[in-house]
Amino acid sequence: MKILLSFFILLLPSIVWSKGKTKTTPNYFHHKKISEQSFHQLFSPHTENTQELLNDLFFYKVIRFSDDFKKNEYIIENIDANDPFFNVVKNEVKALNLFSYMKRTFDYLWNVRNNEKSSYLLPRFVDIDSKTNTLEYEDVPLTSSAGTGFAFASYIMGEKYGWIPLDQLLTRLIKIFNFFDNLSENDIHNGFLNSYYDMETGSKYEDSDFSVLDTSYFVIGSLSVKQYLISKKISLIKSLSQDQIDLDDTVNLKLKAKMKKTRKKIETSMSIKQEHILSINTIVEKIDSIYNKIDWQSALHEGFLVKGWASDTQNILLDPVTNKEALHGSLDASYLAYILAVGSDTFPISKKIWENINRNKQTFSIKDAKDISVAGSSLPLSDHVYPQCFLDMRDYSFDGDISSLPKRFHKKFSHTVLNFKDSLDFQYFDNAVKAVQYNRQYTRDIANSLDETAKETSTYSSYWGLSDSWSSKYIYDELRPSQSSSVENERVSPTAALSAINFNEIAVYNQFERLLERKNFIALNAVEFFPEILTDYGFTSSFTFSNDSNDRDAVSLRLVTKEKGAEFLAIENFLAGSIWSLISTNKNINLALESLEFPTILSPRKSPAIYGKLTKTLDAPVVKITQEENNFLDSLEVTNEYVYKIESDIFSYVDYYDIEVSEFADFNDSQIFKNLRNENLGYILFSIPLNDGKFFFRVRGSQSNEVVNENSSNNSNLSNACYTLWSEAVEIKTYSESSSKNDIEEVIYMKDLLKYLKELGAKKGLIKSAERYISLLKKYDYLLNTDTENLTITESWQKLSLPENATDGLTVLRKKHPKRLGKIERLVQEYKEANNLSEVIDEVKSSSDIHDSSSLTYMKNLLEKLTSKGSKKMYINRANNYISLLKKYDRIIASKRENLAYFEKQVKKSIENGNHNSLSFLRKKYPKRLAKLESLAG
Repeated sequence: MKILLSFFILLLPSIVWSKGKTKTTPNYFHHKKISEQSFHQLFSPHTENTQELLNDLFFYKVIRFSDDFKKNEYIIENIDANDPFFNVVKNEVKALNLFSYMKRTFDYLWNVRNNEKSSYLLPRFVDIDSKTNTLEYEDVPLTSSAGTGFAFASYIMGEKYGWIPLDQLLTRLIKIFNFFDNLSENDIHNGFLNSYYDMETGSKYEDSDFSVLDTSYFVIGSLSVKQYLISKKISLIKSLSQDQIDLDDTVNLKLKAKMKKTRKKIETSMSIKQEHILSINTIVEKIDSIYNKIDWQSALHEGFLVKGWASDTQNILLDPVTNKEALHGSLDASYLAYILAVGSDTFPISKKIWENINRNKQTFSIKDAKDISVAGSSLPLSDHVYPQCFLDMRDYSFDGDISSLPKRFHKKFSHTVLNFKDSLDFQYFDNAVKAVQYNRQYTRDIANSLDETAKETSTYSSYWGLSDSWSSKYIYDELRPSQSSSVENERVSPTAALSAINFNEIAVYNQFERLLERKNFIALNAVEFFPEILTDYGFTSSFTFSNDSNDRDAVSLRLVTKEKGAEFLAIENFLAGSIWSLISTNKNINLALESLEFPTILSPRKSPAIYGKLTKTLDAPVVKITQEENNFLDSLEVTNEYVYKIESDIFSYVDYYDIEVSEFADFNDSQIFKNLRNENLGYILFSIPLNDGKFFFRVRGSQSNEVVNENSSNNSNLSNACYTLWSEAVEIKTYSESSSKNDIEEVIYMKDLLKYLKELGAKKGLIKSAERYISLLKKYDYLLNTDTENLTITESWQKLSLPENATDGLTVLRKKHPKRLGKIERLVQEYKEANNLSEVIDEVKSSSDIHDSSSLTYMKNLLEKLTSKGSKKMYINRANNYISLLKKYDRIIASKRENLAYFEKQVKKSIENGNHNSLSFLRKKYPKRLAKLESLAG
């Protein structure tokens, strides 16, 4: 970008010269705005430095400040496509234009006729009065179950982009989910929803039916809400923890007025966050309740899911052509329902039923391209596009080692692509790409078949998008390839075409721009009277240039909730991939896809489709490991005893995790802790003894419905589970606590302070500080007692920063944290004096005072032999490591289970189950390596 800025300066004269010749987007797409929060959210998935990008776009005059600076809002300018620097920012301009349109659709989904009285239900559609430009509603206002599912997903994105506050989001969601969860038995059928409900009475609409597909759209939208709120809850819990620390820091007997205000502000903030967490819990429970009530098994008939049941008789709906039960027997949008049915916790259907679906393909010739084979070629665009507004069915792009993938996936891997195929080797995204291509080509072929005069006024000469749509207030047309009505009326759906942007970016965006500019409307001499297709809430349902309308409107001035929702989700996934990412973390969906033999790998990274990205990125989890003081231990040992805090984005949604620890970067000869239950806190605490040296950690997560005993030492993989890849290895360097008596006493002294702080009920902030000081003491002592040449570059700089003439860690600590440490010592001293407690600190027995077990004696003798024979350093180090492990095992054997840390309990159980002593347990874990040491020692 900096090179381009220099180039800009060189061409400055020509740019000034071209001013006044600009041809910009017409002013009917005006008032494009974006907030600062939205800008950073929009570009963060594919831009490392969004602030730098923002500055660049200011420079290129793509955006400018709004008149009201306080709003942190920017105006999106209409940049000329002929500008010499347009190509520099064309992708950003595309993103901003689509984002601006997406905001219009959100305004419809959030603002149109919402009120608490009707449980914030959204009408299934509204009409625009062409004369007054006002909204018109049905006499009997109805809400759409399917449309509500799409609206849900837009609401959570509205909170993400800062358009609505969290409290308003939660209030509305609670109302809506309460409405659907509390429907009477008469208003649902075995858990399945009716297509429409009366917004005023709350009852099912008698002229509609119970629908399997509409219910599925409602459920998948609900699951996106669930995943978003789970992640939001973790953020709130983290924020509450920090609030508590901040609150503790305000406690002082001599509070000033300003401190009191600060404390009040923190307390209010904490109260609000706690209420939000309770609301989230309620919403998630409602979502699970609605999904679990659906009896998918009752919807099976002759090996397929039925389409629905009559609202009055509750009999299975009949096919109007065959007069037999209407079944979802061929590929259409209902594959979404099959996935939800397979993934149900309560009424799952067999995966074999999935394989019954007819996926027969038809082959077609496409201009300037190879022939294509498509399943469901005659279906409307919505059937191919709508399910994948939620499900990311793209192939994985993966340039890693194939050996890191499960072996069962290898047959679906080709070059750098892992094909997202099911058990029948069918690719749903690829089929949708071809269906969109055929849908577009079909209209072009019709236009090309017309004479030149007819072609000039043909809708299909300029526009495409065949999908079932409203053609007037009273006519709903099936606009599909190979349908005669499509040919006669030349009607297209701009909303359906825009919803297909993830399957053909170039064709869809080009049409989007043409619609904004009303391209070819002038050729029809229709500029003065042709109704506007673009409204304040986005495009209308359908339009045609044909005069032979048969009681249909040239432009159907109807805004349909499901269409608006699909537009919103398609654009959001295109720009940021957020909805795809959320659904990809849902266990029900993932286990269903795994069961259907899709290569399902949990991958936390968002993969937007912008820039023609037709694959999703398969990434390893990002892991951060920090060292925490181990509060499980009451005494010090020569070996290191730490609790490691492991943070990763996967810990918000996995059920179990595995941890692998090794001395080697390739994890050859490692120790694996498998199937450990995750508490969904966004981090885990892991306790493991390590010697001095360098170690490598890596982590992976899994989702499974299998129940694993907390103390189980089962090392097998979980059945019917989805896994992440192993994280990249994290290297850590450990060091022992100083062996000198003074150094040990320093740490014991600080631990003693920590113990008394807890006894006297000190504030959490002080306890946290004391825990941190223990870790710092170990670090300072290590730096002070280690030669500089043996330190890393970072550690060397840290050593240089220590106070001069410091001889021990406690001295350093007093100089660096005099006030805080002094406060802790004063509090403890006052507590001791008030309770007449002794000042004597019990000395911890040194390792030489502890009687060695026979196993430990054996290993020490082995070490002596190896040393005397001049064995290689790696073998000496290994023997030392085994001595440390034997001490650990001896302590675990001698300790009561309730006094052990979680992972130590697992070790103890394994030792007891195998009737081992410490040496035989070590031999079981490292048979070849221990045998090698014994052979070397002779």
